[in-house]
Amino acid sequence: MRGDFQDKDFTGRLVLAPNGDPDWDWWTIERADHDGSHGLEPLGDIGLAFTYSGRITNADVEGNSDEMKAIAEAILRGESESFRRCAAYKQGDHYLFNSPRNSMYSARVPMAEARRFAEAALQKLAKHAEESP
Repeated sequence: MRGDFQDKDFTGRLVLAPNGDPDWDWWTIERADHDGSHGLEPLGDIGLAFTYSGRITNADVEGNSDEMKAIAEAILRGESESFRRCAAYKQGDHYLFNSPRNSMYSARVPMAEARRFAEAALQKLAKHAEESP
Protein backbone atom coordinates (compact mmCIF):
# COMPACT_ATOMS: atom_id res chain seq x y z
CA MET A 1 0.00 0.00 0.00
CA ARG A 2 1.25 3.45 -0.91
CA GLY A 3 2.32 5.75 1.90
CA ASP A 4 1.60 9.46 2.30
CA PHE A 5 4.72 10.96 0.82
CA GLN A 6 5.37 13.67 -1.74
CA ASP A 7 5.44 12.48 -5.36
CA LYS A 8 8.11 13.89 -7.70
CA ASP A 9 7.76 14.43 -11.43
CA PHE A 10 10.06 12.20 -13.46
CA THR A 11 11.26 13.39 -16.84
CA GLY A 12 13.36 11.24 -19.09
CA ARG A 13 13.25 7.58 -19.98
CA LEU A 14 13.02 4.47 -17.84
CA VAL A 15 14.87 1.20 -18.40
CA LEU A 16 14.71 -2.22 -16.83
CA ALA A 17 18.21 -3.13 -15.66
CA PRO A 18 19.35 -6.61 -14.59
CA ASN A 19 21.40 -6.80 -11.40
CA GLY A 20 24.41 -8.16 -13.29
CA ASP A 21 24.58 -11.61 -11.66
CA PRO A 22 23.32 -14.23 -14.15
CA ASP A 23 22.41 -16.58 -11.28
CA TRP A 24 20.15 -14.04 -9.57
CA ASP A 25 16.77 -13.12 -11.09
CA TRP A 26 16.62 -9.49 -9.91
CA TRP A 27 15.79 -6.35 -11.87
CA THR A 28 15.65 -2.61 -11.19
CA ILE A 29 13.59 0.13 -12.85
CA GLU A 30 16.11 2.90 -13.47
CA ARG A 31 16.76 6.16 -15.28
CA ALA A 32 18.02 5.48 -18.79
CA ASP A 33 20.44 8.41 -18.58
CA HIS A 34 22.65 8.61 -15.51
CA ASP A 35 26.36 8.55 -14.69
CA GLY A 36 26.40 5.42 -12.52
CA SER A 37 27.63 7.28 -9.46
CA HIS A 38 27.13 6.06 -5.88
CA GLY A 39 27.40 7.97 -2.64
CA LEU A 40 26.12 8.62 0.86
CA GLU A 41 23.56 11.25 1.85
CA PRO A 42 22.82 12.41 5.41
CA LEU A 43 19.45 11.37 6.86
CA GLY A 44 19.20 14.01 9.56
CA ASP A 45 20.36 12.71 12.93
CA ILE A 46 19.70 9.04 12.16
CA GLY A 47 22.56 8.26 9.80
CA LEU A 48 23.37 8.01 6.13
CA ALA A 49 21.55 6.72 3.06
CA PHE A 50 23.22 4.99 0.13
CA THR A 51 22.55 6.87 -3.12
CA TYR A 52 22.73 5.77 -6.75
CA SER A 53 22.26 8.03 -9.77
CA GLY A 54 20.07 5.48 -11.58
CA ARG A 55 17.32 5.48 -8.94
CA ILE A 56 13.98 7.01 -9.85
CA THR A 57 13.06 7.46 -6.16
CA ASN A 58 15.21 7.54 -3.02
CA ALA A 59 15.22 3.72 -3.07
CA ASP A 60 15.64 1.00 -5.67
CA VAL A 61 12.39 0.02 -7.40
CA GLU A 62 13.31 -3.64 -7.76
CA GLY A 63 11.95 -7.15 -8.06
CA ASN A 64 12.22 -10.47 -9.85
CA SER A 65 11.27 -11.07 -13.47
CA ASP A 66 7.75 -12.28 -12.62
CA GLU A 67 7.05 -9.09 -10.66
CA MET A 68 8.47 -6.86 -13.39
CA LYS A 69 6.45 -8.69 -16.03
CA ALA A 70 3.27 -8.28 -13.96
CA ILE A 71 3.93 -4.54 -13.55
CA ALA A 72 4.57 -4.08 -17.28
CA GLU A 73 1.44 -6.03 -18.22
CA ALA A 74 -0.66 -4.04 -15.74
CA ILE A 75 0.58 -0.76 -17.22
CA LEU A 76 -0.38 -1.89 -20.72
CA ARG A 77 -3.86 -2.80 -19.40
CA GLY A 78 -4.12 0.61 -17.71
CA GLU A 79 -4.08 -0.92 -14.22
CA SER A 80 -1.96 -0.69 -11.07
CA GLU A 81 0.27 -3.42 -9.64
CA SER A 82 2.26 -3.63 -6.42
CA PHE A 83 4.77 -5.94 -4.79
CA ARG A 84 6.98 -5.54 -1.73
CA ARG A 85 9.81 -3.65 -3.48
CA CYS A 86 8.24 -2.47 -6.75
CA ALA A 87 4.97 -0.84 -7.65
CA ALA A 88 3.30 1.14 -10.42
CA TYR A 89 0.07 2.92 -9.50
CA LYS A 90 -2.12 4.47 -12.20
CA GLN A 91 -3.02 8.05 -11.34
CA GLY A 92 -4.85 9.96 -14.06
CA ASP A 93 -2.51 10.38 -17.03
CA HIS A 94 0.58 9.27 -15.04
CA TYR A 95 1.98 6.25 -13.25
CA LEU A 96 3.53 6.48 -9.82
CA PHE A 97 6.55 4.16 -9.47
CA ASN A 98 8.03 3.33 -6.07
CA SER A 99 9.21 0.68 -3.65
CA PRO A 100 6.34 0.26 -1.16
CA ARG A 101 8.86 -1.03 1.37
CA ASN A 102 11.58 1.62 1.00
CA SER A 103 10.59 4.69 -1.01
CA MET A 104 9.89 7.99 0.72
CA TYR A 105 8.30 9.33 -2.49
CA SER A 106 7.04 8.12 -5.85
CA ALA A 107 8.33 9.01 -9.29
CA ARG A 108 5.39 10.46 -11.28
CA VAL A 109 5.94 9.18 -14.85
CA PRO A 110 3.84 10.37 -17.83
CA MET A 111 1.58 7.67 -19.27
CA ALA A 112 3.36 7.62 -22.65
CA GLU A 113 6.72 6.92 -20.99
CA ALA A 114 5.23 4.31 -18.66
CA ARG A 115 3.73 2.48 -21.65
CA ARG A 116 6.97 2.74 -23.65
CA PHE A 117 8.86 1.37 -20.66
CA ALA A 118 6.36 -1.49 -20.21
CA GLU A 119 6.66 -2.59 -23.84
CA ALA A 120 10.48 -2.44 -23.73
CA ALA A 121 10.55 -4.28 -20.38
CA LEU A 122 8.41 -7.14 -21.71
CA GLN A 123 10.70 -7.47 -24.73
CA LYS A 124 13.80 -7.50 -22.52
CA LEU A 125 12.32 -10.06 -20.13
CA ALA A 126 11.23 -12.33 -23.01
CA LYS A 127 14.70 -12.19 -24.54
CA HIS A 128 16.28 -12.91 -21.15
CA ALA A 129 13.98 -15.92 -20.67
CA GLU A 130 14.94 -17.29 -24.10
CA GLU A 131 18.65 -16.97 -23.31
CA SER A 132 18.47 -18.45 -19.80
CA PRO A 133 19.10 -22.15 -19.28
